[in-house]
Parts: sequence; structure tokens; C-alpha cells
Amino acid sequence: MLAGAMFGLLSYKPHFVVLVPIALLAGRHWRALAGFVAAVAVLVLFSAVAFGIDSWRTFLASLPVAEAIYGGGQLGYWAQISLFGAVRLLGGSYGLAVGIHGAATVLAAGVMAYAWWRNAAPAVRAVTLIAAVLVAVPINLTYDLLPTAVAVAFLSRDDTVPRLRLWEKWIIAAFWPVAFAGRGIAERWGIPLLPLVAFGLMAIAVARLRLESSATGFPRPAQA
Repeated sequence: MLAGAMFGLLSYKPHFVVLVPIALLAGRHWRALAGFVAAVAVLVLFSAVAFGIDSWRTFLASLPVAEAIYGGGQLGYWAQISLFGAVRLLGGSYGLAVGIHGAATVLAAGVMAYAWWRNAAPAVRAVTLIAAVLVAVPINLTYDLLPTAVAVAFLSRDDTVPRLRLWEKWIIAAFWPVAFAGRGIAERWGIPLLPLVAFGLMAIAVARLRLESSATGFPRPAQA
């Protein structure tokens, strides 16, 4: 329940936890799911008490404005790390960007749910969740790549399967220059490199998942 509550505390930035309930449901972590829901409910209640219910009305009223700023490109698609922003930056229509991003989200969420359902190693589950969130969120900026560092920390300490292979290390090494230079390259030349970080992390997650599957067969937990 404490672990679920820690997830719930991330709801101050809701798009970071959009897939957490799916992961906990797929993994059959009922107590963690209860802790997650309780933490979110407490934060909502405390915010309403501290700032009044009008703060929530204002939040809901601001959603169309946020859509116009981010979805309409007022901020600049070059600043976004999502596949939606990449398609728009390359000249794709709004509908095409939504469709491609939606398909990628479904696939990423499916991989994540599979890893949690099969009770993969904690590091593998953590990486698939972080990668899936980064792929799924349509509106996110360069600083939202920070969870990638957490995923790399999990990978570096994962002893349940063979250590990272050379190509995986090269992808991880490429995260940092892409993250630092990607925004400037996208703004200057219109080349969307930032989404490659999320998809590179997802590629490693899938490879780790397949490697562990062939090595252990993924024993299901006796009690979640």
C-alpha cells in the first residue's frame, strides 16, 4: 500500500501516472492499487480544502486552453518529446498525429501490461512502465525525459538476466546527447530526435522482457 501511495503522490503531474493503474491491475497488486487510489483521493481532498473547489473548476476550464497551446503548436512542436509532436513537426495533420500516437500508445501500454501480468523482474517492470509512459503522453517537453535516468538506474542494477548487451549500452549512451541537443536540432532543422529516447528505452525494455522470458519462463506470483 505504501508503494501504491508513492505512485499516487505523482498525480500532481497526472500524465506521469496515466498508466500506473493499468500496471497495478495487470500485476494483480490490489493493495498497491488501493494505496494509489487512496493517495490520489487524499491529495484531491486536501487541495480542495486548502485552495477551495474553485481551483478544480479553473483547472477543468483551462484544459481547452492547454490543448490550444500544446496541441495547436503555439508552444512549438520542436519542444515536445512525443510522437504526436514529431508527426506535427514533420508536417502531418492533427488527425494523423493523433492516430499514430494513439497506435503507439496502445502498443506501449500492451507491452507494459504484459510485463506486469507475467511478473517480470522488478527492473524490467519499472523500465517498461517508464518507457510506456514516455511513449503514451501526447504533451510533454524536454524536461519530462528525466524519468529516463530512473530507468537507466534500474537497468544498471538488474542482475536477474544477463548484463546489458553492447547495442543496449550504445542506445543508453545516445540518450544524453539526444536529450540535450534534440530540442535545438528540432527547432533549427525540423528533425524530431527527442521521441527516439522514449522509443529507444522501449526497445531495451522489450529486449529485456524477451531475454527474461526465454531464461525463466516468467513464474506467476503466488499472491499479489
